[in-house]
Amino acid sequence: LLALGLLEYNNDWEAIQKRFLPCKSTHQIFVRQKNRSSAKATDNPVKDVRRMKNSPLTSEEVQRIEEVVISVSADYLLFPVELVFA
Repeated sequence: LLALGLLEYNNDWEAIQKRFLPCKSTHQIFVRQKNRSSAKATDNPVKDVRRMKNSPLTSEEVQRIEEVVISVSADYLLFPVELVFA
């Protein structure tokens, strides 16, 4: 449940508490994820989520971002500068 909460809400401990772990305090949730994410902890779902969220972008993700930037840049150039910075 903690790994799912981290996946969905990142570090929003209150949201994780409300949705997944209502019987735990936000401090307990924080300490649990800290301990499960430590270098000394064995592989576990919490550590996997942390690793995935901190990993570099894949080439496919970079390509999609570049496509969006190019398309948005083209749309942005359609507006006169006076309108954009007014």
